[in-house]
Amino acid sequence: SERVFLDKNAQARGLSLYLSSSLIASTVSSFRPDVLIADSFPLGEGGQLASVFSSVARKVLILDIFPHLSEDKKYRSSVAKYDLVLFPFHKGSVELPFSPPVSKAWIGPIVYRGREDALPREDPCDTATTC
Repeated sequence: SERVFLDKNAQARGLSLYLSSSLIASTVSSFRPDVLIADSFPLGEGGQLASVFSSVARKVLILDIFPHLSEDKKYRSSVAKYDLVLFPFHKGSVELPFSPPVSKAWIGPIVYRGREDALPREDPCDTATTC
């Protein structure tokens, strides 16, 4: 029974990957974007971007550092296919496990916020700024 459970989870992940890959391919085909921006995983967490990668002229990767992936040749070659790699750290604050042979920029930390941090719709300006 444990094997059946594992097989069902694998099937669900496979279906999810297929659906997300199809949705991405359809969106890129319909909208023909000028730029593809990916976060952390150069071909998508499950490879969803692989089929559309050559369809977009300019590619930008916001690369978080995953030491366990930095030794992987496929991962490194995928990062190298980008036109620009952005590192969300202050320059010198972290050591890069490898240096992609592409244009790179240190952009400083990216602040992730939740819905609870959003301003109410009826008052889109916070008190410190003018609209």
